[in-house]
Amino acid sequence: MEADTKSKALLLKLAQIIPGWFAVLAALTYACGFVCVYSFMDRFGLRESTTDFLKAKYVHAGILFFLFPGGIVLPLLVLLILKAIGDNSKAAEGESSKTVSPPVVIYLPTVVLFLNMLLVFYVCVMFMPRNYLHTHQLLLMLIVASGLVAPALIMHVAKHWIKEKKEQTFGNNARWCVALIVVFVLDYYAFRGSFPELKHIVWGTSGAPSGAIYYYLFVGLIAFVVWRIRLRSKNLATFREKCLLWAAGISVSLVLLFFAALAFAARVYPFIPVAKGGGDLSQSPCITVEFSPRMLEGKTNLVGDPLFLALTRSNCFVIIEQTVTSLYLANTNEKGGPLSWREGTNYPRIVELRRMVVDRIVYEQPALH
Repeated sequence: MEADTKSKALLLKLAQIIPGWFAVLAALTYACGFVCVYSFMDRFGLRESTTDFLKAKYVHAGILFFLFPGGIVLPLLVLLILKAIGDNSKAAEGESSKTVSPPVVIYLPTVVLFLNMLLVFYVCVMFMPRNYLHTHQLLLMLIVASGLVAPALIMHVAKHWIKEKKEQTFGNNARWCVALIVVFVLDYYAFRGSFPELKHIVWGTSGAPSGAIYYYLFVGLIAFVVWRIRLRSKNLATFREKCLLWAAGISVSLVLLFFAALAFAARVYPFIPVAKGGGDLSQSPCITVEFSPRMLEGKTNLVGDPLFLALTRSNCFVIIEQTVTSLYLANTNEKGGPLSWREGTNYPRIVELRRMVVDRIVYEQPALH
C-alpha cells in the first residue's frame, strides 16, 4: 500500500514537471534552429529570407542540432549514472547486513554496443546520402539488433545453457566478441568509402582541427558544467547558495550553447543533405525556369540575356532558399559548385526570382550513387 502511494505521488510530480521542461526544450530547439539557419543563410547574404520568424524549418534545424546532445550525450550520462548507482548499491550491500535490492549491472561491452548503435544512427541521419538506407538495410539492421537484442540473448544463453561456474566468463567473452565484430566489421562495411568524408566533416582538411569537432566540444563542455555544478551543490548548506550556483552554471551553459549553435551552423549544417533539412546542395535537383508569358510581353531584350538563357535552358541552378514571395537560386558552375560552397570560403552569386513572374519550374533529379 505504501509503495502504491509513493508511485502515485511520483507520477503526479512528473505530470507537473514534464510540461514545463517540454516548453523549455521546445523553446531552446526553436531558438537554436533559428540561430543555425540565420547564420548559415548569412554566408550567402540572404538575411531577408530569415526575417520570417515563424518557420517549421527552424524546428527541423533545431532537432538536428539537438540530435547529438539528446541522442549520444544524454544516453551516455544515463549509463554513467546507472553505473554509479550500481557501485553505490554494491558498497551499501557490503557495509550493511540488511538485504538490499540487486544492484544495477552495466557491462562495458554492452555500453559499447549501445553507443555504437546510437553513433551509427546519428551518422546515417546527419551525413549519409538520401539513398543510403535503401542500399545498406541489412547492415544497419544487424547493427541495431546487436545493440538491442544481442546483450539480452547472450544473458539468456549464459543463464540457461552454460554451467553456473562458467556463466560469467562466457557472458563477458561473448559480449566482447559481438562488440568487436560489430565495431570493426559491420561498421567498416556500413561506412566503407565514407571514412575520408566523415574525417573531413569532423576534423577538417588541415592538420589543426577546423571541423565539427568544435561543436562536439562545446556540447561536451555543457555536460561537464552541469556535472560540476551538481557535484559542487552537494557541498553547499543553504538553498540560496545552491540557487546562485545553478544560476551561474545555467548562464555559462547558455553561452556555450550559443557558441555550439554557431559552430553547428558553420561546420555541421552545411554537410547535412538538403533532403534531410541541412545545407548540402550537392545532391539538390537542378532546375529550369519557365517565365510567365505576361512577364515576357514587350521585353525583347531578355531573349539574348545570358542570365535569362541560363535560367531557362542550362539546367544548372539550384534553389538555395524559398519564401512565400521569392525564390533564391545559385549557379552550380560558380565558385567550385556546391561541394566548394560547404567549406565557407567560396560563395556563388544569388539570383532572386519573384514567384509572380514564374510560370513553371522543372526539376532535374541528380543521379544517386
